[in-house]
Amino acid sequence: MFGKIETKEAARGVIKDTSNWFYGLGALQIIGTFWAGYPSLITGIIFIVLAFLLRKLNSRVVAVLMLILSGCNLVLFFYNMIWGGKGGGNIFIVLGLTWVSIRAVQAAFRLNSLSLVTETNNPQIDT
Repeated sequence: MFGKIETKEAARGVIKDTSNWFYGLGALQIIGTFWAGYPSLITGIIFIVLAFLLRKLNSRVVAVLMLILSGCNLVLFFYNMIWGGKGGGNIFIVLGLTWVSIRAVQAAFRLNSLSLVTETNNPQIDT
């Protein structure tokens, strides 16, 4: 999760780790529904669905969607902190979420580029 992503296995490992983080953070969001209200439930479900899709598809699009959603959470955290809105009480969770989503994007894009390099170095010839 913390090291360089230089092989396909390392990229898949980071994707697996980041999806596990998103499963956990999605569960925290769902539990937070009791304090933060209904939007927290929707966000938690979206995080869990995106984590599942990221893990199964290794998709760059899903990783970018996770980054956008975590960026929205970061903006909402500061909005709530400044104007006293409901929710967004832990900066460490929000920053961790943003960092994990950045790593997911890095791993998804790196996995794709490593797959392209492998395909161009080992072309398959149909006979």
